[in-house]
Amino acid sequence: MPDKDIPITRHIFRPHCWVCRKKFDHQRLKEDHHVIPCAYGGVDGPQVRLCSSHHTALHTIALRFYTGNPFYDLLSTDPDTNERLLYLASVAYNARLAVENDPNKKRVLVLALTGETNERLNRLKTVYHRIGRERIIDLAVHHLFNKHFR
Repeated sequence: MPDKDIPITRHIFRPHCWVCRKKFDHQRLKEDHHVIPCAYGGVDGPQVRLCSSHHTALHTIALRFYTGNPFYDLLSTDPDTNERLLYLASVAYNARLAVENDPNKKRVLVLALTGETNERLNRLKTVYHRIGRERIIDLAVHHLFNKHFR
Protein backbone atom coordinates (compact mmCIF):
# COMPACT_ATOMS: atom_id res chain seq x y z
CA MET A 1 0.00 0.00 0.00
CA PRO A 2 1.24 3.50 -0.67
CA ASP A 3 2.06 5.77 2.21
CA LYS A 4 -1.12 7.38 3.57
CA ASP A 5 0.03 10.76 2.28
CA ILE A 6 0.62 9.48 -1.26
CA PRO A 7 -2.61 9.10 -3.25
CA ILE A 8 -3.22 6.34 -5.77
CA THR A 9 -2.60 7.99 -9.12
CA ARG A 10 -2.77 5.05 -11.54
CA HIS A 11 -4.88 1.97 -12.16
CA ILE A 12 -3.95 -0.98 -9.98
CA PHE A 13 -5.33 -4.16 -11.55
CA ARG A 14 -3.89 -7.26 -9.91
CA PRO A 15 -5.14 -10.86 -9.74
CA HIS A 16 -6.11 -10.21 -6.11
CA CYS A 17 -8.13 -7.70 -4.08
CA TRP A 18 -6.15 -4.53 -3.35
CA VAL A 19 -7.56 -4.48 0.19
CA CYS A 20 -7.33 -8.08 1.46
CA ARG A 21 -4.77 -9.40 -1.08
CA LYS A 22 -6.82 -12.58 -1.62
CA LYS A 23 -6.95 -13.98 -5.15
CA PHE A 24 -10.12 -13.70 -7.20
CA ASP A 25 -12.04 -16.87 -7.96
CA HIS A 26 -15.68 -17.94 -8.36
CA GLN A 27 -16.34 -17.09 -4.69
CA ARG A 28 -14.33 -13.86 -4.53
CA LEU A 29 -15.61 -11.76 -7.42
CA LYS A 30 -13.55 -8.85 -8.72
CA GLU A 31 -14.90 -5.34 -9.12
CA ASP A 32 -13.10 -2.26 -10.37
CA HIS A 33 -13.42 0.68 -7.99
CA HIS A 34 -12.82 4.29 -9.00
CA VAL A 35 -10.61 5.65 -6.22
CA ILE A 36 -12.58 8.88 -6.45
CA PRO A 37 -16.11 7.58 -7.10
CA CYS A 38 -17.72 8.50 -10.44
CA ALA A 39 -20.54 10.28 -8.61
CA TYR A 40 -18.00 12.71 -7.18
CA GLY A 41 -15.97 13.36 -10.32
CA GLY A 42 -13.70 10.32 -10.59
CA VAL A 43 -14.91 9.01 -13.95
CA ASP A 44 -11.49 9.35 -15.60
CA GLY A 45 -9.42 8.78 -12.47
CA PRO A 46 -7.45 5.79 -11.23
CA GLN A 47 -9.08 2.51 -10.33
CA VAL A 48 -8.20 -0.42 -8.10
CA ARG A 49 -9.47 -3.97 -8.33
CA LEU A 50 -11.35 -5.14 -5.23
CA CYS A 51 -13.34 -8.15 -4.12
CA SER A 52 -17.05 -7.43 -4.05
CA SER A 53 -17.23 -7.59 -0.24
CA HIS A 54 -14.53 -4.95 0.25
CA HIS A 55 -15.98 -2.77 -2.51
CA THR A 56 -19.32 -2.78 -0.71
CA ALA A 57 -17.65 -2.30 2.69
CA LEU A 58 -15.66 0.76 1.64
CA HIS A 59 -18.73 2.54 0.28
CA THR A 60 -20.68 1.63 3.41
CA ILE A 61 -17.87 2.95 5.63
CA ALA A 62 -17.68 6.18 3.58
CA LEU A 63 -21.44 6.63 4.03
CA ARG A 64 -21.12 6.01 7.76
CA PHE A 65 -18.32 8.60 7.94
CA TYR A 66 -20.72 11.03 6.28
CA THR A 67 -23.68 10.23 8.55
CA GLY A 68 -21.58 9.97 11.71
CA ASN A 69 -22.52 6.35 12.33
CA PRO A 70 -20.08 3.74 13.66
CA PHE A 71 -18.27 1.57 11.11
CA TYR A 72 -16.09 -0.71 13.25
CA ASP A 73 -18.33 -3.71 12.61
CA LEU A 74 -17.13 -3.64 8.98
CA LEU A 75 -13.45 -3.95 9.84
CA SER A 76 -11.45 -7.16 10.01
CA THR A 77 -8.88 -8.34 12.54
CA ASP A 78 -6.03 -7.56 10.12
CA PRO A 79 -4.66 -4.03 10.64
CA ASP A 80 -3.15 -3.81 7.13
CA THR A 81 -6.46 -4.74 5.49
CA ASN A 82 -8.25 -2.18 7.65
CA GLU A 83 -5.72 0.51 6.77
CA ARG A 84 -6.23 -0.03 3.02
CA LEU A 85 -10.03 -0.20 3.40
CA LEU A 86 -10.17 2.96 5.50
CA TYR A 87 -7.85 4.75 3.07
CA LEU A 88 -10.24 4.12 0.15
CA ALA A 89 -13.29 4.97 2.28
CA SER A 90 -11.72 8.26 3.38
CA VAL A 91 -10.93 9.21 -0.24
CA ALA A 92 -14.56 8.53 -1.20
CA TYR A 93 -15.81 10.48 1.82
CA ASN A 94 -13.55 13.48 1.13
CA ALA A 95 -14.54 13.49 -2.55
CA ARG A 96 -18.20 13.63 -1.52
CA LEU A 97 -17.50 16.58 0.78
CA ALA A 98 -15.57 18.35 -1.98
CA VAL A 99 -18.55 18.41 -4.35
CA GLU A 100 -21.35 18.59 -1.81
CA ASN A 101 -22.22 22.25 -2.36
CA ASP A 102 -21.25 22.45 -6.03
CA PRO A 103 -24.29 23.92 -7.82
CA ASN A 104 -23.21 22.22 -11.05
CA LYS A 105 -23.12 18.75 -9.49
CA LYS A 106 -26.05 16.63 -10.58
CA ARG A 107 -27.98 14.89 -7.82
CA VAL A 108 -29.76 11.58 -8.03
CA LEU A 109 -33.46 11.85 -7.30
CA VAL A 110 -35.70 8.83 -6.98
CA LEU A 111 -39.32 9.56 -7.86
CA ALA A 112 -42.27 7.30 -7.19
CA LEU A 113 -44.67 8.02 -10.04
CA THR A 114 -48.26 6.90 -10.23
CA GLY A 115 -49.24 4.95 -13.32
CA GLU A 116 -51.09 8.00 -14.62
CA THR A 117 -48.11 10.32 -14.15
CA ASN A 118 -45.79 7.78 -15.75
CA GLU A 119 -48.12 7.51 -18.74
CA ARG A 120 -48.22 11.30 -19.07
CA LEU A 121 -44.45 11.41 -18.99
CA ASN A 122 -44.29 8.71 -21.68
CA ARG A 123 -46.76 10.65 -23.84
CA LEU A 124 -44.64 13.81 -23.44
CA LYS A 125 -41.67 11.78 -24.69
CA THR A 126 -43.52 11.27 -27.99
CA VAL A 127 -43.70 15.05 -28.41
CA TYR A 128 -40.20 15.71 -27.10
CA HIS A 129 -38.67 12.60 -28.65
CA ARG A 130 -35.15 14.01 -28.87
CA ILE A 131 -34.76 14.36 -25.12
CA GLY A 132 -35.08 11.91 -22.25
CA ARG A 133 -37.46 11.71 -19.32
CA GLU A 134 -35.00 13.49 -17.01
CA ARG A 135 -34.82 16.50 -19.33
CA ILE A 136 -38.63 16.65 -19.63
CA ILE A 137 -38.90 16.74 -15.83
CA ASP A 138 -36.14 19.38 -15.73
CA LEU A 139 -38.06 21.54 -18.22
CA ALA A 140 -41.28 21.18 -16.20
CA VAL A 141 -39.51 22.26 -12.99
CA HIS A 142 -37.97 25.28 -14.73
CA HIS A 143 -41.35 26.24 -16.19
CA LEU A 144 -43.07 26.08 -12.79
CA PHE A 145 -40.22 27.90 -11.09
CA ASN A 146 -40.32 30.74 -13.62
CA LYS A 147 -44.11 30.94 -13.30
CA HIS A 148 -44.00 31.35 -9.52
CA PHE A 149 -40.71 33.10 -8.81
CA ARG A 150 -39.93 35.39 -11.72
